[in-house]
Amino acid sequence: MSSGCGYALDALKERTCESCNVGKMVRQPFVSAVGKRTTRALPLVHSDAAGKMGVPTPKGIEYQICVIDDYTRYKALVPVRTKGQAKDVFMQVVNLWENQTGYKVQALRTEDGKEYTGGDFTAWRHGKGIQHQRSAPYTSQHNGMAERYNRTVQERTSALLCDVGLDPKYWAEAATAINTVANMTPQRHQTATPNKMSHGKRPDVSHLRVFGCRAWAYNPARLRRKDDSRGAPAVFVGYPEGTKGYRVLIDGAVVVRRDVLFVEEARGAGAGVPSHQPEQDGAKDLFAEESAGTEDESGDDLGSATFIEDAIMAARLLTVQGGMDKDSDEDGAPTAESGDPLHPGAGAATAKGLLSWALAARARGKPDKMRLYQAKKEPDCSELDKAIQAEVQ
Repeated sequence: MSSGCGYALDALKERTCESCNVGKMVRQPFVSAVGKRTTRALPLVHSDAAGKMGVPTPKGIEYQICVIDDYTRYKALVPVRTKGQAKDVFMQVVNLWENQTGYKVQALRTEDGKEYTGGDFTAWRHGKGIQHQRSAPYTSQHNGMAERYNRTVQERTSALLCDVGLDPKYWAEAATAINTVANMTPQRHQTATPNKMSHGKRPDVSHLRVFGCRAWAYNPARLRRKDDSRGAPAVFVGYPEGTKGYRVLIDGAVVVRRDVLFVEEARGAGAGVPSHQPEQDGAKDLFAEESAGTEDESGDDLGSATFIEDAIMAARLLTVQGGMDKDSDEDGAPTAESGDPLHPGAGAATAKGLLSWALAARARGKPDKMRLYQAKKEPDCSELDKAIQAEVQ
């Protein structure tokens, strides 16, 4: 220290410099919570909402909500449409976990966001005696466990979609598959899997498959004709919740199938193999009974008037060519390619068969893809039925 300086160095360090505070202030260091881990399942649960994603899913989902148990590291990841659904997801997950484990959640740790507030949620939390630990404003580091997991899932999702060559709109399928595998993988500083620590038994991993691998899905008899393919080329994209089966991508739609053969060395559905699958880009899809909610875009509504006339014309042709056979089976209703005249041999068709044909033409332009029991679900079924019955009598 210079002998001519009138201030001691220690004294200078203790002084407050307003100019330095304005120009040089930085954040305080974050102290790791070493030695403060929980000792059983569910006393502390972390949660966070991630999004808005760059590309929405076909169902319009743009966010993902994660819920993590502090002790076991068991996780739930739920894709949702809006960020405000975070509290609903949390309540459902906590109720499920408490019922499965027998333990009670004591505290919830989230960021300081509005998605975990609201009258119903606050009343539910107070009724269960759950403390809400919020991070300080603009300090996501206080909710580091959930924030890091969301980042990890997003990074792995991008890697999976890139490896398989799938469209980014299927990010939710990849994210939920990643979470399923993560619960069956030991975490850092753990000797057992989160699934084992949470549920008390070792998970069965025999059903796990390579994400995005080539697959062949059985085409159910109700969805095919006798000359259709029994197996459809597909892409494996995940595991359905609560169902013994697989989520597979067939002709642009994600459906659940139990009977699937996998080719894990290959990626994608492969070259163009005729699948003879029903049209799957409309809201009224033939898969709706088995996998409701997997198709979202409504098909073109061409109106009913034109096709009522088509049905009446077909009825006239069939009446002239051999009359009506009342013994025809519903599922054996005749079909015709759109725009082509019916074959003379179709004279044994019933009015119900004409109804199936007309509704299929209106709905898809491909009547050979729709049978009577599916046609009956169309909104103008009764109107067409009356028109056809009046013509053939």
